[in-house]
Amino acid sequence: MSELKANPSQVGTGVPVLTNGPEYVEMPITLQAVTDQAIVVTGMSLNVTSSEAVPTRGSIIKATDCGGGVDERLYEVTLPSVASAVQPRIVGTGANGVGFPYKVTSGDPEQLTVRLNPVDRDIRFSVTVTWVSDGEINTSKLDNDGHGYRVMGAGNLPQYAEKDLHY
Repeated sequence: MSELKANPSQVGTGVPVLTNGPEYVEMPITLQAVTDQAIVVTGMSLNVTSSEAVPTRGSIIKATDCGGGVDERLYEVTLPSVASAVQPRIVGTGANGVGFPYKVTSGDPEQLTVRLNPVDRDIRFSVTVTWVSDGEINTSKLDNDGHGYRVMGAGNLPQYAEKDLHY
């Protein structure tokens, strides 16, 4: 049984769309130990499992939600167009600009956010978190229950603001 549990903070059925402009999509992740014993999170990688051309059919609904004021650790990454692993880089200053390692307990979780930079492909990926407990190195794979996570560029698909779809 793993001593680390990870809960993506937002769950949805849509695919985050990364435009070819300066916008990025944020992937919030909460890390928390499942026992009273502290663990040390030592790293994270994003593992691209597939990369395809952007679909030519469908529509893009642009979300307009705003996040809350949670103190989080910020990282950013540009996913490659080939299957490979990539290390996110630290962004931010102060508490937000602190990288690995850091301690996580059941009563003191850590919130981290990965900013996915714009891409021009349809990319699926997983996240691997590396951590240490009792002197042993462990990993936890976050893969959306085996489905992986998915982001894509906008391509030539029509785009609609979510607020415009409601009367």
